[in-house]
Amino acid sequence: MKLTSLVVCLAVAACATAMEQPQQQSSAAPSIPIIRPSGTARGATQEEIAATLIGKTVDFTGGGVATYEPDGRYTYRFVTPWDNEKSTGRYSIRPSTICIRFDDGFSRCDTIYVDDGRYTLVNKDDQVFRLSVR
Repeated sequence: MKLTSLVVCLAVAACATAMEQPQQQSSAAPSIPIIRPSGTARGATQEEIAATLIGKTVDFTGGGVATYEPDGRYTYRFVTPWDNEKSTGRYSIRPSTICIRFDDGFSRCDTIYVDDGRYTLVNKDDQVFRLSVR
């Protein structure tokens, strides 16, 4: 609970700082536009998510790479020229949703959309990540 409160406080502080100084952009992380899927995009079924992600490596726009192991293990690396963070945990799949319980105790659920065979992940902050599965 304390970790969740800390994360929320940091997110609010970051948003407040960004709103106070909109002309400045941080060079520490790439800017991810907020784009809501539209048109023919729909929430992916549980079966579609499983068939697309399990046992695969997934590249996210913005530099992240995730693996969804068949045994439920999850690994995410944020790979940029200045960073190579790694997070591990376990995933579970529900209709239109994939949830991650990280080894550090943090957890989150993201919505998965599909449009003409292309997958998009939208997190709780409405950040959109196009997924490239390999």
